[in-house]
Amino acid sequence: MPLTVGEFTEDGLDGVLAAAEVVSGPDGPVFSHLSAGPFLDSTVRALRQAWQLAHGTPGRYEPRLLSLPEHYASALWLHGGQPGEDLLIPLAPAPLGVAAHQALPAAELLARLERSPAARADAARAGAAQPTALIG
Repeated sequence: MPLTVGEFTEDGLDGVLAAAEVVSGPDGPVFSHLSAGPFLDSTVRALRQAWQLAHGTPGRYEPRLLSLPEHYASALWLHGGQPGEDLLIPLAPAPLGVAAHQALPAAELLARLERSPAARADAARAGAAQPTALIG
């Protein structure tokens, strides 16, 4: 049964010391690694926000942790039941141009990341790396 944001209480987040990441293996879920420190604190804060957002709303959200390696960032992804309902809460530290812990529709946050200074720099580097002429 998948976890949904509305099925835990905010009190259940008190005293979190570490988080275990589980990934899909050939025989089912397997342990990947353990996380602690500021990233974990930011994740707990985002889960509290998610609980407040989902509490009392008719919709159901499935929390997922989304890694955005090209932006050196992560977000709590609240997967909704209908297209366009997904929300993303960027975790601290957030990339330039994005506020940590500001819940946004997924499409809006992804558009901001595409326009971010890091994305423009990556595009410029990719364009510079392609030769325009061969000199022999």
